[in-house]
Amino acid sequence: MLPVALTCLCVAAWPGHWAPVDAQRPQEPVAPPIITVPAGSAAVEQTSQGERPAAIMAESFDGLGAGFEGPQGRAEVRNPSDNSLAVGPDHIVQTVNSKMAIFTKKGRAFDTTGRVLYGAGEHETTCSRGSAARARR
Repeated sequence: MLPVALTCLCVAAWPGHWAPVDAQRPQEPVAPPIITVPAGSAAVEQTSQGERPAAIMAESFDGLGAGFEGPQGRAEVRNPSDNSLAVGPDHIVQTVNSKMAIFTKKGRAFDTTGRVLYGAGEHETTCSRGSAARARR
């Protein structure tokens, strides 16, 4: 059996068989991107802690997560999760990966925050990319 270096040299010496030699050539270094910022952005950048007190927590409740069970069933969520939350005048909508839930928000319509109205449902149930959109095609 020939040593590896000799084998590569023999392959490189044959016309039309340049791939093994090309694969051994060092790659050109990749230049890092040049990052720019808009003019005047340094003037508005926050570089120190604010002086006002932190916001107080008005409400807290368990949302979609391990062990969540709502009117539409259990939420089997996986990590890493992709969470999103939207708060309106009367409702809180939470999505985690492909699951969605709607909760009450204390105010005009509800006397408490965090009661499950809908969930854990699939995004397909309410989003345009779901089964209703496929049926219209």
